[in-house]
Amino acid sequence: PDYTLSLDAPFPQSVIDIKKCIAFLRSHSDLYKIDTNNITLWGESAGAHLALEAGLVENSHFDLALDTRVKNIIAMYAPSNPLAINAQAEKLDILDTARSDKDTVFGIYMGKNYDDERQMNLASPIKQINDHMPNIILEHGTKDALVPYLQSVEFFNKAKEKYPDSLLIVVTSSSFTQRGDISLLNKWDKTKIALDNNVDLVIELPFVYSTQSSDLFAEGAISILNTLKIDTLVFGTERDNISDLELLADIQI
Repeated sequence: PDYTLSLDAPFPQSVIDIKKCIAFLRSHSDLYKIDTNNITLWGESAGAHLALEAGLVENSHFDLALDTRVKNIIAMYAPSNPLAINAQAEKLDILDTARSDKDTVFGIYMGKNYDDERQMNLASPIKQINDHMPNIILEHGTKDALVPYLQSVEFFNKAKEKYPDSLLIVVTSSSFTQRGDISLLNKWDKTKIALDNNVDLVIELPFVYSTQSSDLFAEGAISILNTLKIDTLVFGTERDNISDLELLADIQI
């Protein structure tokens, strides 16, 4: 969407614009053939911050009487706790490129609201975690020099802390992957990475499935997860067009 840029109007105008866009799509769903039960916000960096804000912050904070519900948010390398960026950047030795001071891009984004504690909290997705928030996928590379990857780690840990009864389960291939290729990481290293990032349970996809073509690979993983009665599924794909995947799924069925 063509939202207002910070130099034209600081926070929260851009978030309000996104929310109004969502409300427009929901109210015109019949015209545009939109499934309002499956709206996903997807953004990278600053866009990921806006996606989290639009999906998490209550409309009442902006005096909006609109339906802006979304089902999912995909946030790629999002600034989720701006006030912690400097400390995290210093820890990672990237303070020369990653900052959130008043004279930085984030300071411009906040404008006169930078010194307003309430507004700063509203502009921090980590402080908007709630019990009816959308499903959220976080993606963040550890070599990010602009937004410390610890931003996403902190957000994830905060959500886990607030909702300790939730379980994060990962099904991963063995040391061999689809069509018998050798994995760059062995299954023990993959398991350690997952557990180090607060995954609760790591399950090895049996060899008979992990070395198959993608349809059988997925069938094996889904059958395991169905047995565990999961309520949310997150997966990776080389295509970003979910409609194509849904069409293929219908054909398979």
